[in-house]
Amino acid sequence: METIRMTTPTAAGPYERGRPSRRTPPPRAGTYRIRTAAGELRYLGETANLARRLAQHRRTGRLPTDGIFEWKAAVEGSTWQQRRAVERRHIDRHRPPDNRRRGGGGRPPQDT
Repeated sequence: METIRMTTPTAAGPYERGRPSRRTPPPRAGTYRIRTAAGELRYLGETANLARRLAQHRRTGRLPTDGIFEWKAAVEGSTWQQRRAVERRHIDRHRPPDNRRRGGGGRPPQDT
């Protein structure tokens, strides 16, 4: 079982430090990227539950069979507003072709 270190949000942002993981995501809030097998960034997102979101993308076909799902878990104490602000900045910076909105288009989570 993977140990997940919990910290509080810092000036660096509401996510754990380090590179995104490609392991099976936990049922925690976080940000994620969908890439092609060749590594092309196709989509950026933020979710209240990484594990559930991966399953949704697989079921709907947004994540191709050979696609890559990278993620970073949010630190304990971060808010969905902080996470959505980071999502918007990343979408504006990288302009993934499958993002139709600037981010934050989803409904607020029930457990803020």
